[in-house]
Amino acid sequence: MSNENNDYTVPSDPAIRKRIRDAVSEASAVQQKIDDYKAALKDIVEVAKTDLEVPKKTFTKMVKTFHKQEYAAVRYDNEVFQEFYETVMEDKN
Repeated sequence: MSNENNDYTVPSDPAIRKRIRDAVSEASAVQQKIDDYKAALKDIVEVAKTDLEVPKKTFTKMVKTFHKQEYAAVRYDNEVFQEFYETVMEDKN
């Protein structure tokens, strides 16, 4: 069976169909884990905001920077931006 709107053919082999069902089921389980982790992360951010009084934007940037181990790059980018901004915006000419 072919579908005119898409470039695929529904497999006739029952073993292939089962593998597809298994892959869909496995992917769905992974997607559920992702959803659960996102909910947990949201809870952590809320605790940081309410209990620890860390602004959400600051906390999430810290988490991202720490996770990617890119503090030096973030710091450098901020310094370059600061220098550029000050040079351009403070020039009264």
